[in-house]
Amino acid sequence: MRRPVAVSLARLRAAQFVTGGAVGLDSYAGRLLVLLNPGARHQVIVPADRSRVDPWWYEPQFADRVELVEMPPGTSYAERNQALVDAVVVLYAFVGWPEDHPRSLRSGSWQTARMARRAGKPAHVTVLCDTAV
Repeated sequence: MRRPVAVSLARLRAAQFVTGGAVGLDSYAGRLLVLLNPGARHQVIVPADRSRVDPWWYEPQFADRVELVEMPPGTSYAERNQALVDAVVVLYAFVGWPEDHPRSLRSGSWQTARMARRAGKPAHVTVLCDTAV
């Protein structure tokens, strides 16, 4: 599942990258983007609820290369997702299911992509699983 993510991220070049910091693809993408784009600014926006966050940015090879933005106490994941949308020009989302799949209704990645669309920002969505799964 990580191969299509790596292939997509390897094509990106920008002065700044913003990721979400969640366990799984957020942290994988954040690490990979820092390694692939060492001269860019890297920002990680994390929710107040750290229960599903991977603090990869504290690892020695990343610690001085990543800016951490912590959402205020009491804020929701939806507010963190809105902060992600506010911080980007273009959004790239890697989702588990197509948008019309029942599992996508509770997906934070889909929520963020929908927020970006409503904000008029390009949202490039890559579906990692098919509907038969």
